[in-house]
Amino acid sequence: MGIVMQNMNFDDHWEPMEKKDSGKKNSKVRAFFLLQIGLLIFSFGGICSKMAGKQEFLSLGFILFMGLLVAVLGTYALIWQQVLKELPLIVAYGCKGIIVFYGLLWGALFFGEQIKPNMIIGAVIVLIGIIFFVKGDAEEESREEESHE
Repeated sequence: MGIVMQNMNFDDHWEPMEKKDSGKKNSKVRAFFLLQIGLLIFSFGGICSKMAGKQEFLSLGFILFMGLLVAVLGTYALIWQQVLKELPLIVAYGCKGIIVFYGLLWGALFFGEQIKPNMIIGAVIVLIGIIFFVKGDAEEESREEESHE
């Protein structure tokens, strides 16, 4: 009668509790950072779309920008899947509002669009909302961890 030890990772099993909790928090921080990178990449899709729209339909320029758009969205989709392994869907979706800020920035930088004060106010309100949203999730998670101890 032998002991069978299949699929057991001794490093995870024997780590002190503090180290496990720290690793979980670090993975969430990495996931949040990865989410921000993914959203930045996703925002480039708007540039590709606008540039494709300026081209004649099915011209080489149109096809190139549409191909670039597909590449951007594919890259974003891969990142999104990795983020959702660590973050709740509602938190990840809540952070998508940052794209409003990127849209203003890219419109001004790449297309010379004018940013009006009400646009800035709107973007700041969205940013504040994201901060409250993410902070509220972090506080709730902290309360849940305390209740499990």
